Amino acid sequence: MTSKKKLKNYYTSNQLAEFLRNIATQLDGTSIEDSDDQIHYFDDFTSISLKIKRQPSGYSVKVKVKTESLDLIDSAEVESNSDKDDVPTTEVSFKHLKKRMKSSFKSINKDLLAGRIPNREVVESFVADTDDMGRFPEKCGDPYPGFKMICDRLLEAVDKSDLVSLRNCYAELKRLRDECHRTKS
Repeated sequence: MTSKKKLKNYYTSNQLAEFLRNIATQLDGTSIEDSDDQIHYFDDFTSISLKIKRQPSGYSVKVKVKTESLDLIDSAEVESNSDKDDVPTTEVSFKHLKKRMKSSFKSINKDLLAGRIPNREVVESFVADTDDMGRFPEKCGDPYPGFKMICDRLLEAVDKSDLVSLRNCYAELKRLRDECHRTKS
């Protein structure tokens, strides 16, 4: 009996590289030790389909596995695959996007409070996520005209290692965020 399973996940560039190395190691016949991957590879698969899409702050990965065995995958993230075509799920949900933005914003603030320049990847992720919020006009309304400009200035300040500009941009973004959240409540 053929079994179809799938995994959908989001990886940073380092996590994706490790994930792909683990696939290569498994195909080479070597067992994978201390793997954090959510999918365990096996010797009896009939096909593996791997789809990777670049996202603003990482990679969306979809793995489909066909096999003759039924007990292949040990993960809560894996769902049984139906015979119909799947709807693409490369877009991040509003809830996930909002959580990720909150985490990035906190990380930026933490670095600024400690007198450090925030990690550029974190700032890029935050800026990309603010752009993605435009996909949800019913939940977040029209963006403020200056919001994108401030995000661009935030990135420039990171590139210039300008702590004063970073703090000013952060304060302005926080003010706009707080104003937006007050009007939505």
